[in-house]
Parts: sequence; structure tokens; C-alpha cells
Amino acid sequence: MEPPYIFSKTVDHLMAVFLRIKDANGTVKADFLHEPSEVQVLGGDASVSVLYESMLRLKSSRDTTHTVLELMDGTIESLQERTLPLQKRVTSLPDELLRRILEVGYEDYDDGDCCKFALRASGVSRHFRRVALDSPRIWRRFDNKMSADILTLLISRSKNAGLHINFTSGHYRRKRRPLEPFMDIVITESPRWAALSYDRSVDPDGLSILHKYPDLQLPRLSSIGYRTYSPDVTTAKDALDVFTSWYIPQLHHLSVYNGFIHVAAGWAGLTSCALELDDTDVNEEDEEWDICAALHGLTALVSLESLSLKFSSFEKSNYVSSLTTPLALPHLKSLLMTFEECDEDSFITPLVRGLHFPGLFDLTLNLGQESFDVECFLPGTNPYPSLQRLILKGDREYVSSKVNVALLVHKLPCLTSITVEGLDDVCFFDEFNKLQSFPLQNVSLTEINELSDADVIGLSEALIRGPSFQRLEIINCGDTTERRLRKLKSRLGRKLVYLVT
Repeated sequence: MEPPYIFSKTVDHLMAVFLRIKDANGTVKADFLHEPSEVQVLGGDASVSVLYESMLRLKSSRDTTHTVLELMDGTIESLQERTLPLQKRVTSLPDELLRRILEVGYEDYDDGDCCKFALRASGVSRHFRRVALDSPRIWRRFDNKMSADILTLLISRSKNAGLHINFTSGHYRRKRRPLEPFMDIVITESPRWAALSYDRSVDPDGLSILHKYPDLQLPRLSSIGYRTYSPDVTTAKDALDVFTSWYIPQLHHLSVYNGFIHVAAGWAGLTSCALELDDTDVNEEDEEWDICAALHGLTALVSLESLSLKFSSFEKSNYVSSLTTPLALPHLKSLLMTFEECDEDSFITPLVRGLHFPGLFDLTLNLGQESFDVECFLPGTNPYPSLQRLILKGDREYVSSKVNVALLVHKLPCLTSITVEGLDDVCFFDEFNKLQSFPLQNVSLTEINELSDADVIGLSEALIRGPSFQRLEIINCGDTTERRLRKLKSRLGRKLVYLVT
């Protein structure tokens, strides 16, 4: 069927009519169907020919409008047929499934406007509103920039859910409200606090607002996050004082930025900790930080199993260099260490030598260095006697370093899995490490600049000769060709996973 044809004069007439309606801010009048010069003529003693010509023009425009409306109706019906099943699927979602979807979406939503998600979700439809109001976990984030009315609403709708209390600053400084009214409201729900995040810059007097509540009973609090910017040594050492006087029997995770962990904190149940120290964010007029003292508090955490350490812009440390007794964490199972712009010889090497992790099972190293020698993380013989998984990460545009897999296998005899990502080069053999096979189960190489086809073949041969080989991954490595990987795939089958883009 041929598409309908519309004369250009009719299109011009309709455009002129709609333009007059637009100029009148949406007001519709019969006079707008005619040119302004014709209105008075048609309203007076117009000739039959003028009236007839106007009638023909209006009929043509009317027929054109009907044609367009028919096309629109057909398109709308088609779209409805395509979207109706989706609408039915959404509206027919079981309450429990929809509740879980809302909870996952809420957790992924930006904390900056955390209440917006719940408010918007509850306004989608009656079904969404009923489920949202019966989902207390999507109403549980409180922060000091919220009004009293919003806080009261969240308290009501969160029911008995664990609350996340956030003292925030930064980008929200213009919206920031006095801390006392905020505390007056949220303190009434302190038995429900599950997580606390405190940015010290919200309070110009330091931790004064929290010190007003020295004996808080927080039976459900499991996570504390603390941040301070440009602290002096005293501020850093006293950062967590107030928390040590609170009753927190369920505390399992602690995150600290530029603060010291107390040896006498008494957090015996703490299993996870993240400590970040940034030398560029330290008061320049103050004395040097005692990095060893900052780390020593970790030794008092007798249940600690997972630890993240991040050091930024440390060129040297007299305290680290003079460290004689290793800082031991015998129960630690997982460690993430990140170094950004730190001096390898004056800081990284003596620091790593001063740490002792006999039970470490997983080690991840994030390297924000222009270059580094992986041996600086492997002091002595068998430095991590229980280590089974090692992950080395860098940014291949900035990190120029080579990793010798044979060296890793030689120094870490319990190692079963190696992941290397974003480094310049990976080699597998040299004149000092002529291993014929690797006792590794899994090797993953991602975005290695100078990995060649010959390197991949040599690695695969060494893995095949090993007794435990299960999986080799080659993802977007610079000099490897898809042709060679396809050929290797035919030999290794499911044991090889590769991607070339």
C-alpha cells in the first residue's frame, strides 16, 4: 500500500495554524484557521469564490489531520502491543522479588541523595508504593543534610531496619545543617544504628559533637568509617578516641583515612579493616608521622582476617627505616596493599620487610607507581608461607614493570593462582629460573603491553606440564594474535579463555 500524499500548500496552512497557536501560548481559536488578513473579510460580505476557496483549504487540512491521526493510532497500537507484556511483567512481579529489586537498586544508588530513590520508587504505581512502604531497608540511610521532616519520615518507614548514619561534608557543604539537631533526632534510634560514617570536616571543632555522647549503647553497629583531612599528629592519634568509649559489641569493619588505630581499643570482634594514609594530606608544619605506630594498632585486632592498606606519596619514613621488630598479624587471611607515588627503596621495601603475615592466603597489590620491582614485595625466602592467590594490578599507561612468573613460583611454593593486570610485561623464564613446569591451577593475564604469542605458548606448555593446571586467561594483551589464541584454544579447550579487541 502506497503511503498517503499531502500537498505542500496544505502542509504550509497547517504549519501556519500551529504557529499562531504557539504564539498565543497554546490558546486555540477558530480565527487561527485563517490568515489574519482573511478574518475580517470572511466575517463580512465575502464573495462566494473567497468563501469556497477557504472551505476547500480547510477540508484539505482536515483530511490531512485525519490521515496523520490514523497513522498515529496505528503506531500507538503497535507500541502498546510491544510494551504491554513488559508492563504486565513488571506489575505482576511478586512482592518479594520486587522488594529485592528495590533493595539492590537502593544499595547502588548514590549516597548523596539516598532518599530520592525510595521516594521515586514509591511513586511509580500503587503496586510499587505498597511494596516500597513495606521495604524498610530502602529507607535506612540518614545524613546531616536532611531536613527534620525527611528524617522523621525515614525513621517511620525504616521500621526496625539497621540504620546507616552519615556525617557528610564536601560537595554538600551548602546544604549542610547544624549537627546538634541532626544528632538529637538520630540518637533516639541509636539501638538501630548499623553503620556510621564520619567526615571530620563537618565539625570545625573536631569530634566535639560525638564527644557529647561518651557512653553510647550501639548493639547493632557493625561498621565505622572515619575520615580526616590535613591532620596534625595529635589529631590523627586521637581520631578514634570517642569510639573506644562506646558499647559496640558487633563491630566487624573499620575504615580509617589518616588516623591511628588504638592498641587498647578492645575491638576483639573486628574482622575487617581498611587503613589509608596520605602524606600529601598531612599538615606540612607538623612532625613526621610515625607510620609504625599507625600500623601497630592493627596487631591488637586479634580477629582480623581481611585488611586493606593504602599509602600515598610517601617518599621515606625514618620510623619505617628503623623498624627492627616485625609487625605480625598471624590471623590475617586476605591483604590488599595499594601504593601510589611512594618511593620503592626508601619506603616500600623497608615497610614490606617489617610486616609479617604467616597465615596470609590472598594478596592483592595495586601499584600506582611508574615502575617497580616485584621482588621488593617478596623479601627473604618464602615471605608468605601460606599464600595461594596473588593479584598484581597496575595501569599499563603509566606502570612500566616486568613480572617474572618463575620467580613468583620459586619464592611462593604454596601459590596456586596468579593474576596480573595492566602491567608492561610478564616473563616466565630467565637464566636463573629455568623451571620446566608451573604447579599453578589458574593464571590470568589482562592488558599486558608486551605479551607475545611466544610468551603465551611458553606459559601454556609450562602449565600443561604441571600437575594442577585448570585455567588460563589471556584478555586484551598487546602483542598476542587471535589466530594463535584460536589455535591454542583447539588444544586446551575450556582451560583457555581469551579476548582480543
